[in-house]
Amino acid sequence: RVTENMAKYSLPASAAFAYLAAIGELLGGIALVVGLFARWLGLFYTIEFAIAFFWVKLRKLGFNDGRLDLLLLAAGILFFLASPGRAAVDHLWLEKD
Repeated sequence: RVTENMAKYSLPASAAFAYLAAIGELLGGIALVVGLFARWLGLFYTIEFAIAFFWVKLRKLGFNDGRLDLLLLAAGILFFLASPGRAAVDHLWLEKD
């Protein structure tokens, strides 16, 4: 059903985008909880929700229906620009002495 909805919104390569989004959100969410790859996942989520907001929500449904996607886009930008912090696992194994 997700692939059909993405095709309905005329996204190019809708099947690939659906699988990439589903796997990226599941595994990326787990990695964020653990504290791994926060900046790279922030970049991934920024691209994903920029497409979701500008290509789908804003174009087809309007601004009011895309507020959650806009919030998640801002969160992705924040993850990308800010460091994950000292509690993240990345901080332990990427630490430079």
